[in-house]
This record gives sequence, C-alpha cells and structure tokens, in this order.
Amino acid sequence: MVSLLIYFLVKYTHFYALDEFVFWREYFVSAGISMVISFIHEGIFFFHQWKLHLLRAEALEKENMSSKYETLKSQVNPHFLFNSLNTLTALIEENKADALDYVAQMSGFFRQILQLGNMPLITLPEELEMINTYYLLQQKRYGNAFRLDINLSEAALKTFIPPLTLQMLVENAVKHNTVSAKKPLTIKLFDTENNFLVVENNLQIRLENAPGTGTGLRNIINRYALATSEKVMINQSAFSFTIALPLIKENRFESEVIKERK
Repeated sequence: MVSLLIYFLVKYTHFYALDEFVFWREYFVSAGISMVISFIHEGIFFFHQWKLHLLRAEALEKENMSSKYETLKSQVNPHFLFNSLNTLTALIEENKADALDYVAQMSGFFRQILQLGNMPLITLPEELEMINTYYLLQQKRYGNAFRLDINLSEAALKTFIPPLTLQMLVENAVKHNTVSAKKPLTIKLFDTENNFLVVENNLQIRLENAPGTGTGLRNIINRYALATSEKVMINQSAFSFTIALPLIKENRFESEVIKERK
C-alpha cells in the first residue's frame, strides 16, 4: 500500500523520472516476499494452535480417566455395595419384581459410567440421564428422604459438560450429609442468567463423616479449566453447599467425541 502511494505521488508530481517497469517489477517482488512471510507467520500460528489443541485434548482425556476412576472407586466400595445389597435383599423379600428392576437399574448405571466416562465432553441431557438413574437407585434406599429437584432452561440443555461431573457432586452430597425422614436431603440443579449451572444442597454434615480428600472437586475444576476460561465457583454457608459450573456452549473437542462414539 505504501509503495502504491509513493508510485502515484512520483508519477503525478513528476518529482523524478519514473521507470514504471522497474517499479512494478520491484513492487511485485516485494509484495511476493511479504506474502510468503505472512503465509509462513500464519502457518506457524495455526500450527501452534493445533498443537495446543492436541495438548489440551490429551490433558482432558487424562482428567476424564481420573474422573471415571474416582467415580467407580466411590461407587464400588464395601460401603456402597453393602448398602446396595441390603436394599436388594429387602426388595427381594417384599417384591421380587422391584428387586429385578433394581438390579437392572444398577447394571444400566454402571454401563452409563463406562460408556460416557471416556469422552472429553458430553451433552448435559446425557449427564442428566445418568443422574436420574442414580437418583432412582437411591430412592429405593432413602425414599422421600432424598429429593432431586431439576429446573433447567432449554438453553442450558443445549450445552456440554465434562462427563460424570454432576454424578460426582450428587454422590458427594449423599455421602457427606445426613439423609433421613427427619432431615431430608434436597439437591437442586438449576441454571442462572449469567450462564452457570448450579448444584446446591442443604448442609447437614454427618457426625460420623470422615473428612474428604477433595480429589473429586479438584478433578472437576481441572477439567473445566481445559474446556473453558470460566471458573468453577464453590460456596459453603451454615445451611447450604453450592457449586456453580460454567455452561459450556461450544464443544472444543468435538472431533474426539465423534471418534470416541464410533
């Protein structure tokens, strides 16, 4: 652009004799060199972004594996199996049809964990399907003492979430709080106008509860850091425990998800 401006100034002001052939030859040579340099610069930039994308996808995959391990570890332990078998025994004595349904739901629950846990991001409805299965299982044990209140907008249901995130949060709430007819545990899932998915439960810490390691929460925070620039927010008051998760509107790892589903 600067060269063209100089050309017109020289040509029409007659400041000195202009050899147009030489000018245009040098102009196109310099323009060509500039374009080559620009292409190289852009190529390096896009290569860097592609490499960064691969590194982020690899890191997210490692976090997903850790998440699946932590969820399975928290579920397949003597305490969980003991309570599940007690519930199953009671159902067999009372209603064999309900017992068979309970076993089928448990099988489906673990199948969902294994199927969805390998993907970097899944849709929020897929995560909710797993939560609903877990909720039905726990209701067999706690009845109305455990309540799950889901109130999500249509816009929220079109977003993505790292797999097993809600599962880990709901499981932690049940694990660390008293759940009884006198002290029912209520977990609320809702989205906000500033694009956050909130998981909130009333706080009634078990007296015999052992302090947690915080591994699950750290895992969730780390996976969100790979998927979005927005931060996970945690707040605990005297009466409630709240976690606000950023709604992920774009799946940056869609190619990995498609490959995993195949």
